[in-house]
Amino acid sequence: MRIIIVDDHPIFRSGLRRVLEDYGHSVVAENGDGASGVASVRDQSPDLVLMDLQMPGCDGLSALKALRGDPPVVVLTVSEDASDLAAAMEAGASGYVLKNTDSGELVQVLETVASGYRIYPDPPAGRRDAPARLSARQRNVLEGLVRGMTHKEIARKLGISQFTVRTYQERLLEKFGVGSRAELIFAASGGTPPEQGGAAAE
Repeated sequence: MRIIIVDDHPIFRSGLRRVLEDYGHSVVAENGDGASGVASVRDQSPDLVLMDLQMPGCDGLSALKALRGDPPVVVLTVSEDASDLAAAMEAGASGYVLKNTDSGELVQVLETVASGYRIYPDPPAGRRDAPARLSARQRNVLEGLVRGMTHKEIARKLGISQFTVRTYQERLLEKFGVGSRAELIFAASGGTPPEQGGAAAE
């Protein structure tokens, strides 16, 4: 893969470059802020972007919104805050990985995302059924949603139609009192959903 790293810590970028190159991937650019990262993407047309959230000037969320999912962006951050995950998903991130992740696991995530999948961390165990009691099928659909699976992938796994998956998602949104998939995951993590701002469900 041809990868661009966007992170404001030069030493971290250097170490990350070595890891990616050891696994056979090419780092075509390194940038210290979101604006220069977006410019590099336009210039280099990489297969994937690995981006921090918190950076001076133009941060990761602003860059995500500018890129609009093309190419896929994996957020690499120290933040375990569910609100940051929800914001990154809303902004178009295809993956969300913590910086303490093992290098082999990180590369596996990047390769999976580059293949067209989305990967997000699971909500904390035991907190997915709040605020309402969920049926077994609702839990199965919610599990797929929090794992970043598409409606088609969930439908194939559960042996139901995509229309049925969408219907289950709509019911889950109603049960949790939220208006989007990202807010649903945030609420399932046990947090208070961010302001909906008219966001539409996927």
